[in-house]
Amino acid sequence: MTVAFAGIPLRDTVYTQYKDGSFRTFSTVVVSCPPDTAETVLDDFIAQFRGDPDLLFEWALRDLGVQEDDDIHIDLQKTLYDPETGIGIIVTDLIIPGFTTFEDIQIESKITKTYLKNKTVKVFVDVYNLNYFMKKAFGTFYIIPVAPNKVMLAIDVNMKFGWFFNIFVTRSVYANVFEWRIQGFMNNMRAEMIRRMQEQKIDEE
Repeated sequence: MTVAFAGIPLRDTVYTQYKDGSFRTFSTVVVSCPPDTAETVLDDFIAQFRGDPDLLFEWALRDLGVQEDDDIHIDLQKTLYDPETGIGIIVTDLIIPGFTTFEDIQIESKITKTYLKNKTVKVFVDVYNLNYFMKKAFGTFYIIPVAPNKVMLAIDVNMKFGWFFNIFVTRSVYANVFEWRIQGFMNNMRAEMIRRMQEQKIDEE
């Protein structure tokens, strides 16, 4: 667990730090489910990312496409995965309303899962093939057991945009376009974990 999450109370939170053109977003959500259920959902996310990434739009990435009032529209098109390299690709259009549209921007990334000594599950996502859209991007996702039937999900996302997009991505634009989607992803993960837990209870009855 990174220092960034040390001492954070067990409640939902999201905030972003900005320094020298870089954005760093921290988000946590608390989920009332066993750690093994949470990890099963995470494993399915990784498996679908690698095997059938279009399925992610049905739950993990659900409703995270275009918002009509965004200053920059992110229109997710598709996700791909190359099993030989282990690299996944998100293809998206970026629309600056009234100005221009950048079509089929490819964001390549690789997922690595490890375990920490305190039974925290850690997944690191590193972005490759940085282009004119971004100068750097990486993130770490954690499942942190806090009780037999409760976990805290935490994410630490780092982004720095290319010079052109940096003109448009102000702090308020980042909050409305990117921070919002990070929190939406976290909420989607929690919703699926709760759904799985309830499904398991029904099966056991």
